[in-house]
Amino acid sequence: VHLTDMALRYFGYTGALARSARYFRVLFKGVAHPYVLRSSYAMAWAYITGDIMFEGHCARSHGADNAHVLLVGTKRLCFNVLSSLVFPMYTMQATFKVGTALFQKASPQIAKKGPSALALCVVPLLPYIWDKPTTMLVDGVFSCVV
Repeated sequence: VHLTDMALRYFGYTGALARSARYFRVLFKGVAHPYVLRSSYAMAWAYITGDIMFEGHCARSHGADNAHVLLVGTKRLCFNVLSSLVFPMYTMQATFKVGTALFQKASPQIAKKGPSALALCVVPLLPYIWDKPTTMLVDGVFSCVV
């Protein structure tokens, strides 16, 4: 079993939520306290660190040498940074921009909160959108380099 196969995977996206809020401060304005946004970075990096340690432990328990364990950990770091932070951040920002244009003629309350709600609705889809392409990208890069 992999950590990416569990519901725990969504903890990786908390950093993307916080990063999106940093660039689009209105995304969570009035929805979440700044301490919640800051703590989401810690949650995301805790998930990423846990996933790297888990995969390294699995490789070690299957008799891998130190070089292979380091390679597994590095690949997981690259995968998680891209798939849990970078790509979701841009996906949510793009969704927020589309939502802003979509809701601009709506009532002021909907125009204010609609784009944020739309961006948050994308979160459950992120593993389906980004995990497989990111895995293929990371595997491809590492097969060329190593």
